[in-house]
Amino acid sequence: MTALLFRKHFGSLVPDGDTCPEAVEWLQSLKHGDTVSIARPKKLRNSKAHRLWWGLVTLVFNNQERYETLETMVVALKVGLGHCDTVILKTGETAFIPKSISFAKMDNAEFSAFLDKTIKLVIKHFLPGVTDQELRKQVEEIIGC
Repeated sequence: MTALLFRKHFGSLVPDGDTCPEAVEWLQSLKHGDTVSIARPKKLRNSKAHRLWWGLVTLVFNNQERYETLETMVVALKVGLGHCDTVILKTGETAFIPKSISFAKMDNAEFSAFLDKTIKLVIKHFLPGVTDQELRKQVEEIIGC
């Protein structure tokens, strides 16, 4: 079973139906009075920051011609940021394997630093002359934050 997401609401945990409909289904399957075990609960990172990152990379992708797919550009960004594992192949060549940025793999502090580094890289290579604040504001307007 994958992790189910819940949100604190007035002193109770309620299923986060927006991001995890499975949590709603699971909760509905319980009978009144059922006892459940929750192993190692942890606070997840800010979903706004996650939406901001994806909004940023989508904005850049839609305004560039170098990468044919968003996925390819995301891989290039992760490698450019050093968010990857390095593997030496039999041929002696170096390969880079991008790491995950999933909620399970990065906490809030790690993702915040990753977002900041992404913004700096985007400004340097794609949008010279734009400030960090201008770029954040533009992306926030696009994603509705």
